Amino acid sequence: MNLRNHSSLHKLFYSLKIRADGVYTPRMEDAEIVRTAIARANQVVLVAEKFKFTNISSSPYMSALLNKVDVLITDTSLTEEQRSLFDSKTQIIPILKE
Repeated sequence: MNLRNHSSLHKLFYSLKIRADGVYTPRMEDAEIVRTAIARANQVVLVAEKFKFTNISSSPYMSALLNKVDVLITDTSLTEEQRSLFDSKTQIIPILKE
């Protein structure tokens, strides 16, 4: 999809590395695509398994600040520390029961 030709997106679903200050990707081109899509999305949904919070990887390119995330869908419940990274308005949906 060429995002330059679309003025808005209804929902954006994506999954990337999560750090305390934002969401990261290993490729600069991917970060630029995600930033453009977020700017045009009516709702931003981040899908992230628990290892996206703890995996130490080289993902140097920030795609978004965490306050841009409207909904987080994750496999398990977040710790209080992880929850505090997100805006209080972010809806967090764990899909597995622990």
